[in-house]
Amino acid sequence: IIRKKMETKVKEIPNWLVPLNLARELKDIGVRLRTSDYYEEGRGEGRFMTNLDVDFAKLRENNFNAYQDYVAIPNYTQVIDWFQKKKLFGIVEYEGSGIYSYRVIIMNSPSVETDNKKYISYFSAMIALVKKLIELYKNGNNI
Repeated sequence: IIRKKMETKVKEIPNWLVPLNLARELKDIGVRLRTSDYYEEGRGEGRFMTNLDVDFAKLRENNFNAYQDYVAIPNYTQVIDWFQKKKLFGIVEYEGSGIYSYRVIIMNSPSVETDNKKYISYFSAMIALVKKLIELYKNGNNI
């Protein structure tokens, strides 16, 4: 199998993947997800890489956060699943009229966290949710 990789600009990272700044924060808190998409640093301005032909058997081997100059770029589902395993259950809710919000349920406690803001897109609410999950995890709200 010939593996094809595509290089693209960071601002062109697809919106179903977490932004690079959040991917870096996830790496910093110990998230080690296997992804087909990653950012390669250490070469000037860096570059976003993605596999055009994903070999799912090989995907199990690709943990780009294990390397200093690489940052794994996971999708939102992977991130939400990782935090659920840490007992932080985050959801984005549609409130109607194009408005979204989020909340985080801290499992095994009566706590629910939100920022009480309204977002005009699903992805802006999802970004805010991931930021809140990172904050809660860093502050010790994990098991």
